[in-house]
Amino acid sequence: MIDFITHTVQEELEERFKHAMTKKKYDVNNVDAAREYVQAELGFVLYSHGLYTTTAGRGEHDEEAKEGHEHQRFS
Repeated sequence: MIDFITHTVQEELEERFKHAMTKKKYDVNNVDAAREYVQAELGFVLYSHGLYTTTAGRGEHDEEAKEGHEHQRFS
């Protein structure tokens, strides 16, 4: 399972990075091309940051746990 997850994440990171790099060299006078580059770069950064925060245990519930967040129980 670990090998599968590692391989899948690696492939996705590489694909997103390569995609961003293909958009990097754009005509500075072409606003649409600049937007495509920024979108691709942000896609890579946000995806990798999300992976980091999730694997480091710093997801959305981490802050809530520090503040004593409780889930509602249904009976």
